Amino acid sequence: MEYLHWHPVPTPRCVYAHEMGHALHHQHQEEIDNIIKKLWGRGWAHAISNYALHNKREFVAEAFSLYIENRIEAKKRLHAELFKFFESLDKGIK
Repeated sequence: MEYLHWHPVPTPRCVYAHEMGHALHHQHQEEIDNIIKKLWGRGWAHAISNYALHNKREFVAEAFSLYIENRIEAKKRLHAELFKFFESLDKGIK
């Protein structure tokens, strides 16, 4: 998948997933922030999109939109712990 300036996959579904990523981050802030503090500053945002570099909230939203739009690509580009967290929520287990 090509590295894009704004969103990793710029579709209406991706934009919706991005905004849902913000809601997900708000709902699971402590758990997600515990994962992010291990990743932030280690280059993981570069693997997602330029927009993910703005701040931790945008990093989560961009990561979640990538997860929703293309799980195969997400598994390659997201840190394993963050991918597993999204997957556990998707399966209804945490």
